Amino acid sequence: DLHYQALNYYAIQQNGIFLNAKRYNAFTDLDESVQHEFEEKTRSTREEYRRNAGTITYLLESNLFVTHVDNPTKCSKEDFNYLLAFADWLVVLQDDADMCHFNDPNFTISVDVDYKVTPILSDEIQMQYGNLLLRKYNTTDYHIKSDTIDESFLKQSVEAFKKDTGVDLGLVLSLVEYMQLGLTQDGVGEEVYTNVFAVKKEELEKVFFDLLEDKKYTSDDVTKALEFLILDPNLLKTISGSAPHDILPIWEREKRDNRFSVKPVILDEEYCIFSPVIMNQVLSLWRSGITEWYLPYEIGLKNLKSVLKKWKKRYEDEMVQDIAALFISNSEYAVYPEVELFKRFPDDEYPEELGDYDVIAINTSRKEIWLIESKVLQ
Repeated sequence: DLHYQALNYYAIQQNGIFLNAKRYNAFTDLDESVQHEFEEKTRSTREEYRRNAGTITYLLESNLFVTHVDNPTKCSKEDFNYLLAFADWLVVLQDDADMCHFNDPNFTISVDVDYKVTPILSDEIQMQYGNLLLRKYNTTDYHIKSDTIDESFLKQSVEAFKKDTGVDLGLVLSLVEYMQLGLTQDGVGEEVYTNVFAVKKEELEKVFFDLLEDKKYTSDDVTKALEFLILDPNLLKTISGSAPHDILPIWEREKRDNRFSVKPVILDEEYCIFSPVIMNQVLSLWRSGITEWYLPYEIGLKNLKSVLKKWKKRYEDEMVQDIAALFISNSEYAVYPEVELFKRFPDDEYPEELGDYDVIAINTSRKEIWLIESKVLQ
């Protein structure tokens, strides 16, 4: 019962994140003051949904990992809200511990009437956070070209994924799409709670296999694809196959492949329990993760990581040339892309530790020197 309530709550948060992202870019021609207020409110609302999603993920995983009593009581709305508040405490305190370690050890926290814990940041860090948030929402991405080179990298990525996991990526994504939309339309399984479905594992595999137009896949391939999405609660506290941590390692992405955000299907006896809304998140994680070179996790994906590293390098090199071209278009600048000073001026004893400068642009009349470091930030 608690898992059903948590799944529904998580689905609502994910839907809120998605809708407010769409809403943010839907209106661009409002009066300046109205536009500013609209964007600020939409950002704030979406970030609140994101925070709630992190909290409910912690509660979901905690509930799945703990040992349950034989005759559990039904989780009331009051109980659920209390557990949600307690989970929020733990998540925020973990985040605050990280913040103390990496940033400012001298900040405090506040607890409101709803028991929500909020860090009280210094003005400087609050401004940095606000500016970073604005950049995330307002900066245009450096989009991939989707040309023949990218098509080749995408094909290599799919092949590398199969080599790493033994699972066909295209089949996994097709299954996720079916569990997101097709399954409910076909009347497969049962809605056991709002936004929560249960379907027999064998039935799901058979129905999906029968619908496949590409006959190169076998029933075993479908089984592997579904099992790739099923969470193992016993491994929730495990990172990279090591001994379980004392607490849920929510901070870990690269080495934690067994977590709810990437394996959102729970096997309860012979039934798969999942939310169609949440399946959309898994679809986005893998599609965006590959085309934006930021995988949901990295452990066990050695070959795929190697392909994505080369794909990413292509665009990092092109970004350098594009930045240099911007300066070159202004004839006042002398431009030097990809400069390693210790190699360019071997007699001047520049240390190798300086590395390379992606772009150096010099304007002697203005007495300006630009040192540009170009990176794909993830």
